[in-house]
Amino acid sequence: MEEIPQHDGTAEELERLLERWITEPDRSEDFTDAFVSECEGVISIQNEAWMIRWTVG
Repeated sequence: MEEIPQHDGTAEELERLLERWITEPDRSEDFTDAFVSECEGVISIQNEAWMIRWTVG
């Protein structure tokens, strides 16, 4: 089934972003905004893939 690798890739990307967040000593407003945008982007890509799969079957 193809969903598992997609979810694994999404989880890995979010974990990478979280690690960067945890290790960043200076969480400026710009850094925080960029972090949130990147997380939203990763989730959005996963959601789009899910919607395509759901609508196509």
